[in-house]
Amino acid sequence: MKNGRLIMASGPSPAQLSRIVDGFAKKLGAAVHFNVVLDPKILGGFIAIIDGVVYDASYACQIEEIGKFLLE
Repeated sequence: MKNGRLIMASGPSPAQLSRIVDGFAKKLGAAVHFNVVLDPKILGGFIAIIDGVVYDASYACQIEEIGKFLLE
C-alpha cells in the first residue's frame, strides 16, 4: 500500500475519492491511501503527491497546458 496526499479545494465526495483512488491504484499497481488536505487556492481538480511524485490535475495546470498548446 502506498500513502499519499490529495490536495483539493473542498472535500471530495465518496464517489470522487473512490474514482481517484482506483485510478491511481491501476496506474501504480498498488493500493493507495490518501490524506486529504483542503486548500482553497486550488480552483478545482486536485494535486496528488505519492512517494514524492506530484500528479497535478488542478484546473490551473490544465489551463496552463491549453495556453501552451494554443501558443504553438
